[in-house]
This record gives sequence, structure tokens and C-alpha cells, in this order.
Amino acid sequence: MKILKLNVLRGANVFSYRSVLWIKLSLGKYVDTPSSEIDGFVERLVEQLPSLHEHHCSVGHRGGFVERLKEGTYLAHIFEHVLLELQNICGDQVSYGKTRVSDQAGVYDVVVTYRTETIAKKCAYLVERFLNAMILGETFDLATQIKKLKELQYELQLGPSAAAVYQAAKVRNIPITRFADEDLLILGHGKHVKKIWSTVTEKTSLLATDLVANKYLTTKFLAEHGVSVPRNFIVISEAEAIEAWRELETSVVLKPLAGSHGRGVTVNVCQENEIKQAFQVARAYDHEVLVERYIAGRQYRLCMVNDQLVAAAERIPAYVIGDGEHTVAQLVEIANEHPLRTLCQR
Repeated sequence: MKILKLNVLRGANVFSYRSVLWIKLSLGKYVDTPSSEIDGFVERLVEQLPSLHEHHCSVGHRGGFVERLKEGTYLAHIFEHVLLELQNICGDQVSYGKTRVSDQAGVYDVVVTYRTETIAKKCAYLVERFLNAMILGETFDLATQIKKLKELQYELQLGPSAAAVYQAAKVRNIPITRFADEDLLILGHGKHVKKIWSTVTEKTSLLATDLVANKYLTTKFLAEHGVSVPRNFIVISEAEAIEAWRELETSVVLKPLAGSHGRGVTVNVCQENEIKQAFQVARAYDHEVLVERYIAGRQYRLCMVNDQLVAAAERIPAYVIGDGEHTVAQLVEIANEHPLRTLCQR
């Protein structure tokens, strides 16, 4: 079994109105060999992927696909189901797939939906290696490969704002596609297409975007309109950062002047040596650094659409609670396995 070609078809296409992977799959000498005639293949496959019992297939009930495996079905069809299942295990809930004979001898067209492009493509090549190993009765550590994909999936998941838009579109049956694993969403088809990049729409002005990208100007603009903001200074050296801290006479926050997602930010800094360290952290992201009075409190991220609040999230610092049994590192790993950690991708 070998993948001859893998195409990514984003948005509506000749196979489906969904985004799909289109795979040219060569079965080689196994083109006419059903699963029931490969000694031990079905048992090895189901042992490694017991969740295949949940697939209905054309039989129409739970366990239907495994019944087809035992009766005898062809490898391209199995490839389709395993590719869908690996994506599901990684957190991308997908179910549509089709397998058809192509006009090339021994080659099938396999079409499956996807949610995260990079994960789907890596899953496809993993399925190729995995099924070849199962056919030959070779040892294959599928669990370790899946763990790596889950870690990558977590890194690629949509941000909270983009995830809220994605879910809202799904609820309203609005066609929506994520482009190139970015927070860039494409809604609708043809002339009706609308694009949203995180919280920025086609109607967001360049002026507004540039203004909020500059934290110092943003605070000044808010203050001019009666919004209380912390006192701050722009600095470009450690000496200036220390001077600003002394001027403020309180704990401070150091952050790059332009930045996002909390990168380069250090909070509640109250010692001179900490000021120097925090300055260098922020300086890695921007040559200008903002030193700002630290104000303790809760932090919320709000999503507004048409002047209405449609989503809100409280940002809580990461933490674990000891249980007397696990190490801190183990507790962190357990916390990261919680399904809510990847909720915005489901």
C-alpha cells in the first residue's frame, strides 16, 4: 500500500461541499485481497484501534465496520475508516468519507473530510505505515504516534475568539473552512464569501488594527475617553525600565510594546534584578518595552458581534493541586489530558 498523491481541497469541491483530502492510493499486490484473507490482520488492527467498533459503516449499526472487516472488505475502504478514526482520536470530529476505484489499475480514490489540515495529512501517512505493518504482522507503536499528533493538535488549535466564531457558524449551518491551520476562517461560498482572521473581519479598518497593536497608544486613547488605565512608560533599556519602576513606586508589568497572546509579558515584578530579567524577556519580542503599574484582578476576554456580547472567557493562570501521589510534572500532564483543554477544536 502506498500513497501516490495527496491533494487538499479546501471548501466546496467536486467530491463534497466540505473540505476534503483526496488521496490516490495504490494497493499493489493486495488490490484484490480482502481483509478476511490476510492472516491475523483484522485481529491486529482492532487490537490497536478498538474504537473502530464505533464505526457503523454501510451496515448501519455500532460494530458494523468490524463485521465488514471479518467478512472481508478491501484495503482502500479500511484506509478510509482508519484515517477518519485517527483524526477523531486527535480531537477532530469527522465522519464523511468515500472510496472509489480510479481509472488507474490497482489505484483507488480515497476522499475524507478534515478539520485541521496538518493533522489530517500526517494522519494519512501514518495510516499508510500502520496498515502496511498490520498486513505484514510487524510491531507498530501506534499509541506513541497518536500521542505526538495530539500534542501537535493542541499547538494548532483555534484561538478562543476564532473558535467561538467557528462554533457559531456550525450552529447556524453556515459553511465555514479554516485556512492553512491559521485563525483565518472563510464563511460561505462564491461571491458570498466572508473572511475573518481571529477577531478581524473584512470591515475592520487598518487604523483600528494598528491602534490596538500599540499598547501605549491604546491606553492613552482609552484614557482620553474616560476609561481608567494603569500608568505606564515606554523604555528601551534596563536602566530606563528600573527608573520607570521607581517612578511608579509599586509592582509593575513589563511587556513588549507590540505583541499578542501574552508573549514576553512578566507580571507583578517588584525587585530590581527581576526588572532586568523581565526587560530582556520582553525585549526579545520588541525593541520598545512598556513598564506598567501592576493591578491585580480578574481578566476576561470578550467577543462582541454587532455591539452585542456573544462570548466571554475568564483567563485563569495555569495551576495544579497536589494529591500526595503524583509529581508536579505528572499532575501537569494529567491536567493537559483533560478534554476541556481542546474543547475549542471539537
